[in-house]
Amino acid sequence: MNFSIISLFAISLWASARALGLEAQLALALVVVAIFLSGRITGIISGVNEPFLEFIAGFSILSYLILITQYFSFILQCAIISSIFFILICVYLRRSDTRRLKKELVLGIFVALFTFVWSYDLVTRLQEFEATGRLQFWSDILLHAGTIAQFSSSNSLHRGMTSMADVQLPLYHVASYMPTAFVARLSGISALNAAVLVWIPLGTLTMAAGIVALGIALGGRGIALVALTAIALVPSPDRIILRNGLLSFPWLLDTAPGTAYSLGVACGSIAMLTYWMKTKSRAALVVGSFLCAACLLVRANTFAWLAPCLILSVVAGTTKLSRSQKILGAICGLALLCVFLIAISWSEIRTNTANFLFSYVETVHLGQPPTNYQALYPRLTQTLGREGAALIGIGLILTGILGPWLAIFFGAAAVCGAQKKLVEFDAIPFLLLAVASIMMILAPIPANGDITEFRHRAGPLLVVVTCIWSVRFIAIAAAALLPGATASVSWKLLVLAATISLALMAADISEVRRPQMDWAKNFYDVPFPPALFAVASELKKNVEHTPRFVVAGQSEASRDIDDASALVALSGIPAYISRPRLFELRSDNVGDEARRRMEVVKRLDAAPTVSALKQLMASEHITHYLVTDTTQVAFDRERAGAAWKSGQFAVYTDR
Repeated sequence: MNFSIISLFAISLWASARALGLEAQLALALVVVAIFLSGRITGIISGVNEPFLEFIAGFSILSYLILITQYFSFILQCAIISSIFFILICVYLRRSDTRRLKKELVLGIFVALFTFVWSYDLVTRLQEFEATGRLQFWSDILLHAGTIAQFSSSNSLHRGMTSMADVQLPLYHVASYMPTAFVARLSGISALNAAVLVWIPLGTLTMAAGIVALGIALGGRGIALVALTAIALVPSPDRIILRNGLLSFPWLLDTAPGTAYSLGVACGSIAMLTYWMKTKSRAALVVGSFLCAACLLVRANTFAWLAPCLILSVVAGTTKLSRSQKILGAICGLALLCVFLIAISWSEIRTNTANFLFSYVETVHLGQPPTNYQALYPRLTQTLGREGAALIGIGLILTGILGPWLAIFFGAAAVCGAQKKLVEFDAIPFLLLAVASIMMILAPIPANGDITEFRHRAGPLLVVVTCIWSVRFIAIAAAALLPGATASVSWKLLVLAATISLALMAADISEVRRPQMDWAKNFYDVPFPPALFAVASELKKNVEHTPRFVVAGQSEASRDIDDASALVALSGIPAYISRPRLFELRSDNVGDEARRRMEVVKRLDAAPTVSALKQLMASEHITHYLVTDTTQVAFDRERAGAAWKSGQFAVYTDR
């Protein structure tokens, strides 16, 4: 375990979360140490002693450990985790190798700087929200804060969804929240502060560590540094060619910061698979498989692209098969993936085949103005029909996601192939591109109807993997075409290039993460009434053991963000119902309960007296009824029956 790198990572997170108090900062440092301790055990098992890879593995282990133990009391949870880490410390002291290279320390510095530069404006953006009510984030950050509250706030723990209190949904995308929720429970910071100042920077750090870990596995520390430099130099490759904002790398990470965690874990998994292909160490394959499986609850949509790719890569790395057998195995594997995807969505395919197959591609190319090619896809559809246009459309999506990296990747790979320099693990990025292309057409549509869930949101994985392999191919091609040239490139020159790239990224990262699409303006820089902060403070006062609130006049059409979502993020108290349309689309018991609760809200809004209102609230175990408009609660215009009032806002309690 490298204490220098631990210190660098902790300082980077402290700087990104500089507005947090000392208690939260110490809790965050404790989590970083725990991550490295957890990961060290995988280094001992696999024989791969790379601190960046150990950080990725440690994050995965710690996240699942907290997730499993979060159903115990907090004291028991801390006792279990402390006991496990005592054992890990003993193992570390017996097996550690403290010899570290200077280049490794330099990589640690640049991972830390990358994290800080990517996250440095988080504090000011959060302060702007607190001061003016303007949310200079993608509005889903409030939903992420609500999920963190589900695992950290004493008022929401073990109560299911914070968007619909005391209703359970299967765990989905939750593993990345666990270390942040643990910090929030230890320090008592709000869920929103935890989401912005802990969760986002820690995810960026995980992603950067994963990029470096994979770069080291593919070609050493020089490749790793150049790969991180390339990501910093071109953080938004989508803007260079097609300029389709829906495919933007930084925007996708800003809308769903959990994706950054999944990129780190995915890179770690691929790195371990690469070590297995090099050494045929079964332990490396086991650790790589664990990291792949861990990706499931970190970000299921990334897992959906990663898992088939790695399974096919294992076939490519099997020594018992000939080259032709491996190619045939890959083709059969991709065909089986198609059959599997068709089977699980057969009813939808049979009902409306064309819409199922082509709607995502058409959404990307027709519904995201402004772009650099708005007239192209309609012409393709007119000339080639939906089927032909969709085939070209997939290529356009890959071009839009990867920008110049697509041409660089294939060009450098062609040179390497001509020089016969490609090895078996170089099949991985090609297999990933093939899997991604299939998923864009055949991935299932989830119950909420969001066709982008499994077809689109893992796009950033293509960026990091293709970029890292492009750097590897360029290095190999340059060595073959210009013998001696690469040897003359000094480490100091690479460090200078990395420094310049970070400076350039600092100048425009705030701008490139903003959404470009016209429709997205409704979800970024959204204004909220500043009075909601006062309402949230009131909700947290004198709360019962199981509080839950409801907003008067809750819109049944609300699906994304509403006042109730903001109050959950600010107060940590779960809503009786929020974003009802999202749940009413479901055909299960959750959908039934959402529809029933909306009927209750209508009855609350129509209550004739304060006593009738409170009686209905008590029967539904609603502790707070929030009025946001002077036209609501017509029987009490003066708000005489309210427990708290300020301007047009008022709070009625069940007592």
